Amino acid sequence: MKTRKLLAIMLAIAVLASFISVPVFAEGEGTALETLGILIGPDEDGVTPEYLATIATRAQAALIDLRLEGNEAAALAFDGEETFTDAADATEFWQPILEFLKATPASGWNGYEDGSFAPNAPITGMEFTKILLVSLGYVEGVDFMYADVMDFAATVGLIALAEKADADLTVEDLAVAIIEALGTKTTAATDVTLLTQLVLDGVIDEADALAAGFVIDVEAFVIVDAYASSVNEVTVEMSTDVPAGAVVTLKKGTAAYSVSEAVVGDTITLTALFNLPAGTYTVTVDGSSADFEVMAQYAVELVLTADTVFLDINQDLGVSMFDQYGELMSLSGTNYSVFNQNDGYVYDPDVDDAIEIDVEDDSAAEAGDVIFVFVYDPVSMLTVSGELPVIAAPVVTTLTVGAVTPSGTDVTTLFQDTDDNVLAVTVYDQYGDAMTLTDSLFDTQIPSLYDAEIQVLSSNGNVIDAENWDVIGGVFTFDADDPGMALFTFIIPAQAFIATSEMITVYATPALATIQTAGPDEAVYADEETDFAVTGFDQYGDPFDVAAGVTFTSTVQLFGDPSTIENSAANVISLTADMDGTATVYYFLGGIFQGTFDVTVNEAAYPFQITGVDAFMAMEEGTNQEILSEDIEVIDQYGRVMTAPFDGTGFTWNAMSAAATDLFSTSPGWVDGYLWVGADTGTTDATGSETFVAKLIDLNDGYKVMTESAFSFAITNVETEDVEGFEMALTAGTMYTGATFDFGQTADEYYKYVTVTGTYGGVKVLLNLDSNGVPELIDVITSTNDHVEVMSGDILVPTTADDTTTNIKAWRNGVAVANADQDLSKVDPDCVVITAEADDSVDTVDTGDYAVMFTYTDQYGVDLDYALLQASRASGVDPTVYFFTSNDTVGDYTYYYVVKWDGSLSEVYVDKDTTLTPAP
Repeated sequence: MKTRKLLAIMLAIAVLASFISVPVFAEGEGTALETLGILIGPDEDGVTPEYLATIATRAQAALIDLRLEGNEAAALAFDGEETFTDAADATEFWQPILEFLKATPASGWNGYEDGSFAPNAPITGMEFTKILLVSLGYVEGVDFMYADVMDFAATVGLIALAEKADADLTVEDLAVAIIEALGTKTTAATDVTLLTQLVLDGVIDEADALAAGFVIDVEAFVIVDAYASSVNEVTVEMSTDVPAGAVVTLKKGTAAYSVSEAVVGDTITLTALFNLPAGTYTVTVDGSSADFEVMAQYAVELVLTADTVFLDINQDLGVSMFDQYGELMSLSGTNYSVFNQNDGYVYDPDVDDAIEIDVEDDSAAEAGDVIFVFVYDPVSMLTVSGELPVIAAPVVTTLTVGAVTPSGTDVTTLFQDTDDNVLAVTVYDQYGDAMTLTDSLFDTQIPSLYDAEIQVLSSNGNVIDAENWDVIGGVFTFDADDPGMALFTFIIPAQAFIATSEMITVYATPALATIQTAGPDEAVYADEETDFAVTGFDQYGDPFDVAAGVTFTSTVQLFGDPSTIENSAANVISLTADMDGTATVYYFLGGIFQGTFDVTVNEAAYPFQITGVDAFMAMEEGTNQEILSEDIEVIDQYGRVMTAPFDGTGFTWNAMSAAATDLFSTSPGWVDGYLWVGADTGTTDATGSETFVAKLIDLNDGYKVMTESAFSFAITNVETEDVEGFEMALTAGTMYTGATFDFGQTADEYYKYVTVTGTYGGVKVLLNLDSNGVPELIDVITSTNDHVEVMSGDILVPTTADDTTTNIKAWRNGVAVANADQDLSKVDPDCVVITAEADDSVDTVDTGDYAVMFTYTDQYGVDLDYALLQASRASGVDPTVYFFTSNDTVGDYTYYYVVKWDGSLSEVYVDKDTTLTPAP
């Protein structure tokens, strides 16, 4: 959806009031208008002070105004038949411009009552102010009288020329007045400035406007026009493109009408089930309303379009009646007379939207007779009449055969086993007119009997069966069977006419024929999966997805069991090496050799260096912290950050105090995955820092300490009275304040927790906590909203509330020392995230256990129970959270899908050989 923009004037020049009180040299305005292309200047020097100081003529002012309206080019190229009586007073350059002004009086340049224009006369402030009012949309004689121009202009904000009503204006004066007008609102319903409208109309380039110093705002979304466009249809034109979810209502008085909506850009079409009764209607779109009138349907035109009538049954006489919207009306209420002028036979027509007669069955009419038709509508008093000669009924005499269009979207090749392919066949009658194709024109069953007008033959029934054709919507279609070549032959026996199609080739269904790959395009490491691209081609050389069937061998068995190399997705291969080394890999498709690539596998990554420790670097005396192994940041020997350096690698880590002091006590080393650090109270002054060193230990090498991996960090022991301030953090995310738990979650899963830390020297301080989890230095934690309760000191418990936020405060000695806002929402939990989640305890997922393979999370970060989600689907409790589930099997792979009912969420699992792996 595009967003139109408004332009509001914010020029760094004198305020408009100064235009009245003191003369202003308009070089700033002139430069801005030159950038916009409104002022150009008489020569290559452009808009100079000398040019701005010249007296502006009426012709010159008119040209500048035409430029402002985007009509300069049209005026310069205009060739009119009329002009002003004194046009000859101007040079040849001005003649087409004056002719254009004469032909477009709505522009406001009407000239004088005697038919003159005075092109070389100076323009006065009153005259130019009138032109600017017209540019804003005001109409002389309706909104204002010429004698009152200056007073009316002041009411709409045009005051730049207030003191110069009768004065001859300079180009400088024009520039000042134009700048003022560009910033003034027009009369349009969109409530925008003149400059804005010119940008929206494409008269002024937005980039030029920005370069000139104008600023961009957003245009209002309002109704520009609303009107009945059919007997049961309303068209609403908006100022901008209609956003998704816009609320539209249609009422007649207080009665609301049920309508369907169709939105295209900035236009809304409302269609009612029945014709709209006459009266005043109100349409509302997102708060913007407009009234319009609907008139009862009435006929405005009655026409007779036929000029002949065939000697056949069910002949349409070509009579049509149209309403005020140009739509067909029923003829059932009209009076009519239809008879054969040659023998006097009077017809009894079938009358509805058309008038039809049976010329052949109901009378002894012959070719050459004339049917007289007279129709009268007593409501509108419209009449139509005509004489229609009777001619022989059309028969097929010739046909043409054109190209084949394969069925399907964006398909250019005709493949086997496809239906409803199109062959361009056009038939003509004896009058040379194209006829509508129907099944009844063809005969393929008994070629020896000429019951139909056209016979269809195929040169190869295995490729294209001549009996497997159809006419769909007047189009000849056929089915393609086996690969091969065939041609159609069409015979018109009664005319001894034969037409043959071009040879039609049916191609075999595309299938994967060859593959190409250059191997991994990034470094490969032992024990790590590497994905790389593989490109497939069908038998015609066109790209084709590679989904399975690729196998490998290599000169060095780097990859162990070849089955470890497999397709992980279409056109993607996954490679996992068991060891390092270099090898040439041979790859095959269906056992047929395709090519080779060389690969070098680097040795498996191992923890190499500690680069950081995520821990409190200051601790209140008497407290302690556990530094977990997951808090240690490690890179491997290749400089890559490791996500789980201590999982299954044989490595652990150690941390120790650099010197024995009474500031801290620690565990003797790495114990059960963490290092315990306690800040001693001390007997005198416990303040001070201690340096710790974290090192990696290689369990595979006799607990060898890797000295080069060391990382030093200092922790400060802070005395309680030295804590300088406090900071508060809340559990991330919006807090749910409703009371509905439909999908297995519990209320406590929506609790939020408060963490208060101290500060000392700009560093966060870990504080001693009481039994309620609140720092001993904090007296109490409160919520400014009584709908959120603080329980057990640091736990936020929601209750039902409509509030959108609350402020949590920590208090010490009667003063709030830290606070944080907690966002609240009463919107019921809904599944917003589905994640493929492997479960090591599951050996197989052949039964499609969607509760094991996926996790389901609401907008508050709480997991939902799959069984209850499905139950809501069956019971219809909440249709916004039920799921469709399915699975497909392709080769060795089973794809398991879960899709939210509205299609907004989906996830897929790929299972191969009972090994659960997330889909790429």
